[in-house]
Amino acid sequence: MGALALLWFLLAVAAAAMTARGMVMLSALQRVEARIARTVSPLAAQPLWGGLKLPHFLAPRGRDGSEIARELREAGIHHPRAIEYFLWLRLGATAAAGSIAAIANLVSTGALLSRPVPVILAGAATYLLSKRLLHFLKGVRQRAITAEFPFLLDLMQMMLESGLSLDQCFRSIATEESEATPKLASTVRRLVFDLDRGMSYDAALGRWAERTAVGGAKELASLFQQALLQGTELAPALRTFTREFTERRIAHARESIGRISVQMVLVLIACFLPAIFIVVGGPPVASLFDMIRSEAR
Repeated sequence: MGALALLWFLLAVAAAAMTARGMVMLSALQRVEARIARTVSPLAAQPLWGGLKLPHFLAPRGRDGSEIARELREAGIHHPRAIEYFLWLRLGATAAAGSIAAIANLVSTGALLSRPVPVILAGAATYLLSKRLLHFLKGVRQRAITAEFPFLLDLMQMMLESGLSLDQCFRSIATEESEATPKLASTVRRLVFDLDRGMSYDAALGRWAERTAVGGAKELASLFQQALLQGTELAPALRTFTREFTERRIAHARESIGRISVQMVLVLIACFLPAIFIVVGGPPVASLFDMIRSEAR
C-alpha cells in the first residue's frame, strides 16, 4: 500500500513538474512572438485607442471584409489595423451625418426626430458612400502608379545595362532616384526593408507586387523571380517586357478612346437632339397652334 502511494506521489510530482515546464515554455514562446510582432510592425503591437475594440457584430465578414482589405491595400494603406481604423471612421462619419440631420430637424421643427427619414437616409448614404470614397482613392493611386510604371521600367533597364545588380537597382530607386517615381519609390523602399529584414526575394517581390496592385506588377515580379532563380541576364528580358507592356498600354488607350467616343455620342444625343428638335420643330408647331386658334374663332 505504501509503495502504491509513493508511486502515485511521484507521478503527481512529475506531472506538476511537466506542467510547470510547459507553462514556462509557453510564456517564453509568447514573449518571443510579442517581440517579433514589435520588430516586424510596432504599430500592430500597440493597443487601438486605449484597448478599444470594434463590436463583433460590426466586424466585416466574408466577401465584404476581403473586399475592404483589398481596396485598402490597393489605395496604398498598409497599416496593420487599417480595417479597424476604416470601420471606426465609417461609423463615426455615419453618426456625424445622422447627428447633423437631427440638428437640422431641431432647428427647423423644434424636435430632433420629428422627421426621422432624413436622419436615416443621411446615415445610410454616408455609410455606403464611405466605401465609394475608398474606391475613388484606390483609383487615384492606381492611375498615378500606372503613369509612373514606364519610367520605372526605363530606369531599371538603364541601370541593369550599366552593370548594376538587381539589388543595387532597388536600393538606388528607393533612395537616390525616388523623385522620378515617388509613388513607386515608396513601394520599392518597403521591398528593400523586407530584404534587409531577411525575407527571401520571392516573398519580398510577391509582397511588392501586392502593394503596387497595378497591371504589370505581378508579371514584373515573376520576371525578376525567374531571372534570380535561373541566373539569366535580366536586361534583355526586361527590354522585351517593356516592349510588351508598352503595346498593352497602347491597346488599352485605344480601347478607352473607343469607349469615350461611344459615351460622347450618348451625351450628344441626350443634350443636343432636344435642342435641335425645339429649334427645327418649334416654329411649325407654333404656327399650327396659331392656325387652329384662328379657325376656332
